[in-house]
Amino acid sequence: MEDRVLKKLEYDAILRRLADNANSGLGKEAADGLKPDDNFERTQAALEQTAQAESAVGRLGRNPVDAFTDVRTAAKRAPGTAALSQKELLQIARAMRAGRLCKESLQKEEVGR
Repeated sequence: MEDRVLKKLEYDAILRRLADNANSGLGKEAADGLKPDDNFERTQAALEQTAQAESAVGRLGRNPVDAFTDVRTAAKRAPGTAALSQKELLQIARAMRAGRLCKESLQKEEVGR
């Protein structure tokens, strides 16, 4: 899509609003990196994911993903190092907990339908 069209649609403002509602740095990063897609099938799949997420938030009354720290650097370093710091281990534990709680919330929501 042409830059002038994106500017007219205030696409940057839409991405800022989306990023402001993200619960994590990873979510904000993903929102900032979104680009329009001219592939119909990918666009349809993305719209379906969005509808499912919106529906889950509506039924649960909250975002099922708790805030967590980006642990990619520590996770990449972990296999090649003897030890991670306590802070890194706690951050990884919090990220894993956020994933587990999200999964449990969505599973409970699925069963309750």
